[in-house]
Amino acid sequence: MGNHTNISPNAIATRAGTSGGGSSATTSTLTSDIATDLAATTATLNGTITSEGGASSTITGFDYGLTTSYGSQATSTYSAGTGTFHEHITSLTASTEYHFRAKSYNSQGWGYGSDTTLTTSAAPAPQTGYVDPNGDVTVEWTNNQPTDPTTHYTRIDDGVRQPTAPTTSDYNSGYSTTQVEIFNMSTIANVTTVTNVTVWVYGFTKYSAYTQKVSIYMNGSWKDFVTSPILPSPGTWWSASFDGDWTQADLDNLQVKIMNNNAQWSGCSAIYAAVTYTQ
Repeated sequence: MGNHTNISPNAIATRAGTSGGGSSATTSTLTSDIATDLAATTATLNGTITSEGGASSTITGFDYGLTTSYGSQATSTYSAGTGTFHEHITSLTASTEYHFRAKSYNSQGWGYGSDTTLTTSAAPAPQTGYVDPNGDVTVEWTNNQPTDPTTHYTRIDDGVRQPTAPTTSDYNSGYSTTQVEIFNMSTIANVTTVTNVTVWVYGFTKYSAYTQKVSIYMNGSWKDFVTSPILPSPGTWWSASFDGDWTQADLDNLQVKIMNNNAQWSGCSAIYAAVTYTQ
């Protein structure tokens, strides 16, 4: 829980050395100050040395945890003398109260500030955003490409959302059996976590009902294909949902792969993705 360092007696002895303050020295006197930079999973702990007790402090830090038994430790950068010190901790739980106390070590031992509490903020609410193919798509036709219709358009209707039907004459391609097209997708800025990507496809068939397969590229690999239900001609919307725990970098590199899964050729007129994310 958090970035912490367990301080062993040997480490303390090494850092403290033999610089005793004499018999009149005492442990440091400290205050545990109000925590700052509170977020759902992080916080900054603050403390102040008001007196070193006649012996220089060699280690400063904090104890923290869910109770006054603490359980976790964090050391901090310290430049000697009286004054403030800080440490940013992570991996906390949202909407949770934590106890902490400042501490300082000198040749006379540990001095502690009083127990103080902080409460992390609530986790950010999930949001939904939309991403589209990153520009119109140019198709490289193959010898297996069907000859009907003779005019092949190469434009995806970016920004069209279900239930609105896109311009079906501007379909991206006529897919032959098992033919695959891959679309680079746009992104959303300032994303912390992506938990779901739902791809929407407006597909069509020339001759008969058909199915299509859709997959996405996230976290460095392609996910399992999701297959559409049998869809009518001339076209309809259908979706494929993918759950995960992904980052901004994953979303920046999102691709959508669509494959004809039908004996007859088929195609699509529009693709977009609904992204569930937090910031």
